[in-house]
Amino acid sequence: MSHTNWHFNLKSILLLCFVLSIGGSDCAGKQDEKQNEAQKLPQPDFAIPPYASYLKGFKICLDPGHGGDAHLPNYKRGPTGLREADVNLSVALYLREFLEAVGAFVFMTRTDDSFVSLGERSQTANRNAVDFFISLHHNFSDDPTANYTSTWYHRDADDSPASLDLGRYIQQGVADALLLPQFLPTGLYSDQLLFPEGFGVLRLTRCARVLCEASFYSNPEEEAQLKDKSYNRREAYGYFLGIARY
Repeated sequence: MSHTNWHFNLKSILLLCFVLSIGGSDCAGKQDEKQNEAQKLPQPDFAIPPYASYLKGFKICLDPGHGGDAHLPNYKRGPTGLREADVNLSVALYLREFLEAVGAFVFMTRTDDSFVSLGERSQTANRNAVDFFISLHHNFSDDPTANYTSTWYHRDADDSPASLDLGRYIQQGVADALLLPQFLPTGLYSDQLLFPEGFGVLRLTRCARVLCEASFYSNPEEEAQLKDKSYNRREAYGYFLGIARY
């Protein structure tokens, strides 16, 4: 993500969510159960559900976050050096395959390791009058145990109900695909929780738009998973099912 260390701004939210949803004394047990699920991910068949046919003709912009930062030492890298930018792009390319297979038109803000400004990324969506804009990211925290999915919409829920609904389905799709050891009851948040004006890439885009932080590359176990192309494809499939269900 372009906003480093925001995880600490959410610590109070995460703690409150855990207390309200599962109760303080059961927290550790539920976490262990979730971790066991994550270690035994079911084999996906990547089947195309019938309802995905409704995506035919939709125009979707995929924004794999970052790019062009390989020359910066230790910038947005996992414990063994995996670059967030590379994972974002890998997932986005797999997602493009799923979407194009059902007849959607896909526009990419980048298809290689190049730098694209926030304004240029938004303009790709605006210029092509796309229906959805989805910014794909993975998160970082100084806490190496942090690992959960979150999805962000711009400003207030009432500003763009379509963005809120899109975000809800993407959040559920990605979370179900990855089965991470930690979870938030909704995982869906306004970008104003982090910045008064929200995320630039969402603020400048005019269609239904969300930004998803699929998991934490700063978590050693998750970084190892993210190196696996089949795991990247699993994540992309989660996005795909979320978009199709929406």
